[in-house]
Amino acid sequence: MMALTAHMDDDDDLPKATPRMAAEENRQLNSLSRSLVAAYVAVGAGLIGAGIGWAIDRANDSSPRWTLIVAAVLLGGGIYNLVREVRK
Repeated sequence: MMALTAHMDDDDDLPKATPRMAAEENRQLNSLSRSLVAAYVAVGAGLIGAGIGWAIDRANDSSPRWTLIVAAVLLGGGIYNLVREVRK
């Protein structure tokens, strides 16, 4: 059992991290986090648009016309933002 723990503590078999590897990993994580935030913004924009449209429809006693229109416009803007962030 002692030999097994002594071997587990030995880091000679692991590759050493270089500054270039760390920079690349940081860049990938930064890109992933920006994309996830943009995706949440797109979904949130669609939900907020649906809420605003619902309020307009309810105030005017109309069909869900404004719910669909406002939700589609804000969702389209959120998707545009998502595509723009992913291409960076």
